[in-house]
Amino acid sequence: LPETLCIDEFNGNSGIWSKKHHRWYRNKYHCNVSDGDAHAVIDILDQTSGVYLAKYFRQFSKDQREHVKYFCCDMSNGFVSMAKSVFPRAKICIDPFHVVQRLNKMADDVRKRYQHQFQDTGDTESYKKVKGIIRLLKTSEFNQVSYWGSRYNENRQRLKDAFEVAP
Repeated sequence: LPETLCIDEFNGNSGIWSKKHHRWYRNKYHCNVSDGDAHAVIDILDQTSGVYLAKYFRQFSKDQREHVKYFCCDMSNGFVSMAKSVFPRAKICIDPFHVVQRLNKMADDVRKRYQHQFQDTGDTESYKKVKGIIRLLKTSEFNQVSYWGSRYNENRQRLKDAFEVAP
């Protein structure tokens, strides 16, 4: 196993035949196991459950598992708890994509809360100031200048106004 082991789930469409029930069980999500240092896929697993992953990784010797220094995954509790039990010496790293995705969702949730508050109190002026700013928050300053050009200063003022009413 590599020093940096990465796993991530992806949408797939394989299945397992159940002799007992005489039907196919579809696994919606699969797991990509890759070497974070070499940027190479090690294996594709057809399940993402913590029990299945622990069983898969325990087929490797304890020495091989202790060789893993970093375990990179998303914020799934199943992945994190499995990594703690199977790779006790590895540092668990959360994939930056999932961190940014979570922060964006949290910022949008705060914006929605303020909008509902302003809507309930009838404060339409504050509601309008907060409405639509999430796109401005997610866009880098460079891209705002190149995309909006002359409207850049107007958008900066919109953000300032929004933060005055919804700090």
